[in-house]
Amino acid sequence: MRGGNPVWTRAALALSAAFLAGSACAQEEVHVDGSVVLYQGATQRMSPGAHPTALILTPAGHRARGGHAAPAPPPEVAQAIHDSAERHQVDERLVREVAWQESHFKTQAVSPKGARGTMQLMPGTARSLGVDSTDTASNIEGGVVYLGQLIHHYDGDTSKALAAYNAGSRAVDRYGGIPPYRETQGYVHSIMGRMSKPDDPTGPDLSPLKARMGAD
Repeated sequence: MRGGNPVWTRAALALSAAFLAGSACAQEEVHVDGSVVLYQGATQRMSPGAHPTALILTPAGHRARGGHAAPAPPPEVAQAIHDSAERHQVDERLVREVAWQESHFKTQAVSPKGARGTMQLMPGTARSLGVDSTDTASNIEGGVVYLGQLIHHYDGDTSKALAAYNAGSRAVDRYGGIPPYRETQGYVHSIMGRMSKPDDPTGPDLSPLKARMGAD
């Protein structure tokens, strides 16, 4: 800006450089259960369960590297996602992104907390939904039903539904939105960031599976 105080200008530039340097140090952790946690600056070494003291900041370069849509799932998983999403009128791409975030499409995934399968259903949740969390199609069916229930509960607010899928609806209701948990904020940020990117038109060829199912 013309006519500005050169001392203040230099100080502002120094602060901007320091901020950008700190942002470049942001780290991302992908947990065994597929959840993503972003660490920034002073929040990096907070003890487990502690709340962040500031908003989590993610530099543009990091978002560009990590914001691509989820890759195509294996045919069996893709078919189950397609069928359940269509049956329950839940956005198929959203289901795919949740499945990727939760388990990277691993059908036998088990988290340290006991969540199972592609959609990482807790045993109690699976029982309440009447599904078998150890069966791929049933696990995905339960996850889609649960996600659909949350979307309906939050009047179509996808961010709140995702936060509740990760942290539970009690936490979302308690805070009136996405809870201030690093894991949940990172979880929602990652999925919504990928959802904002163009979908990858190349997916698995489901023709063999569809033909086989039609013949049965």
